[in-house]
Amino acid sequence: MVGFVKQELLIIREVSVTEPVETEDGWQFYATVTVIDRSDKLPRDGVPVLLYLLEQGKEEEPLLTDTEGQVTKKFTCSKPGRWTVVAQIAGTTKCKRKPVTIKGEKVAQPARLLFRKARKGRICTVFVQVLNKKDKGVRGAQVVVVDPELPRGWKKLKLTDKDGVTLYRKKVKRDAALEFFVAGSEVRGHLDIYRD
Repeated sequence: MVGFVKQELLIIREVSVTEPVETEDGWQFYATVTVIDRSDKLPRDGVPVLLYLLEQGKEEEPLLTDTEGQVTKKFTCSKPGRWTVVAQIAGTTKCKRKPVTIKGEKVAQPARLLFRKARKGRICTVFVQVLNKKDKGVRGAQVVVVDPELPRGWKKLKLTDKDGVTLYRKKVKRDAALEFFVAGSEVRGHLDIYRD
């Protein structure tokens, strides 16, 4: 417990945050703070920690660290932009800051799919680009491919990159008709791949 630890030996080892997610109430994310004892580098429980957003003002009620020396708190931000998580050991000046950037484009709504194929022998790589209404790539979209030759008949692809692109590699044994769709939207696309 903190009562047996000299306060000057306590330090905040790290502040980590999850990726902000858009909800009906705004953008939400979780921040976790880890407190350790500098003398033995071990986590300390029962340490009062203030955890707040700099832009929303100081939190009065401290949270107590658990047996792993951690406290976690959910934050909700009303608008996109740059926010700063502040973690401070209560009663001391020891604090750490962690900037959080919430992108302005709400998870841009997908509008259509664009395909590009590259063949190398029997392997066909399909590049799938998710575009919004302004024909800009949608980052972080979940594309699903429906392919009868897959064990489950479908597969989730990697989330799209900053240009809205993900890819699917397929060994072409025969002519194939593939369907692609973006999870959580109406956007679908059809692609035929021919053996020769």
